[in-house]
Amino acid sequence: GPAELTHGMAAPRSRVGVLSRGLKVARQKLLFTPSSRDRPPACTCGGMGFGRHIDALRCSYFADDMANRVRERRRRSMLAELALCDRPAGDGSRKSSRDWLDRPCTRLDSETFAYLVRRCGNGKALFEGKCLHAHIIKSGLDGERFLANLLVEMYGKCGALGDAREVFAKMRQRNVFSWTILIAAYGQNGIGYEALQLFQQMQVEGVVPDKVTFVTVLSACVNEADLAEGRRIHNCIVARGFEADVTVGTALVNMYAKCGSLQDACIVFNRMPERNVVSWNAMIAAYTQHGHGEAALQLFQQMQRECVIADKFTFIGALSACASEAALAEGKGMHAFILGRGFESDIAVGNALVRMYGKCGRPKDAWVIFDKMRERD
Repeated sequence: GPAELTHGMAAPRSRVGVLSRGLKVARQKLLFTPSSRDRPPACTCGGMGFGRHIDALRCSYFADDMANRVRERRRRSMLAELALCDRPAGDGSRKSSRDWLDRPCTRLDSETFAYLVRRCGNGKALFEGKCLHAHIIKSGLDGERFLANLLVEMYGKCGALGDAREVFAKMRQRNVFSWTILIAAYGQNGIGYEALQLFQQMQVEGVVPDKVTFVTVLSACVNEADLAEGRRIHNCIVARGFEADVTVGTALVNMYAKCGSLQDACIVFNRMPERNVVSWNAMIAAYTQHGHGEAALQLFQQMQRECVIADKFTFIGALSACASEAALAEGKGMHAFILGRGFESDIAVGNALVRMYGKCGRPKDAWVIFDKMRERD
């Protein structure tokens, strides 16, 4: 709560110490006190009954679980206090994040730094992330590749690609994860050409891409100008033996669809030895994007015949293929499926239904769906 945030981390640390000592005593009692004097042990092992072994294990698991919960709570408290720094309080005062990190009671290890950096990335908290980065350098932990990779990821999620590139450039030893994270940062921020250049540079420096790298760089191929590069990446995938992987195959289908080659997308999809619901969704979306609504609906029916369970993204893609009065019956059938699966309350599915009924010439039905939506964007 607020009281915990204003009184620093000394109190939480003392509670952790008391809890740890109490759990240690509890462990000893369970280890050396008979659980039942009247019932003989089922078996013995080193002079201790089997039942007491189970009790000791349970206590150990309980102690570990409690310690993890306390550690997690302490980290959350740290992050909340860090987030309040450098912001004016009610009385107009301002607490510096640098001063907070420099306090003697604020001692952070690599694991805690990693936790806080991840949270800053997920919350796009760039300022707090930069403060943590400065403290990591001051603590002498900036040479740890694990933390450097997380910093690159955090800066990428916050859109600070210059900072991400700077951290990457200063890394003493980069591995395939380092390159993949930076490639992802540029791709996620819509700078696909730079992501593709990094992929080429990675190979020049002798770093062998793995399947995660291939999936990441394929997502950076987003238009017809990238088709030639996408095909080169496809050849690399075949050479590395990753083409049969369902995730890589799905990424190839998406890439070819975005780059304007529906035929190549179909070939990859048909050759896939294994498909999951994401693969089917990608191919349905590919047909829809290229104006082949009838083929998309036929694929949706084939998917059902093969007993693949559709998710909400399947329905969103298939509903987009219902774009005329001739497809109204198919759209209504999907609407019934959606009701049965409980997806109607999802805002994206609701929007897709409104669009479908509108395109099929049923504005009244579209209004009914719109009126029932609990959330609207």
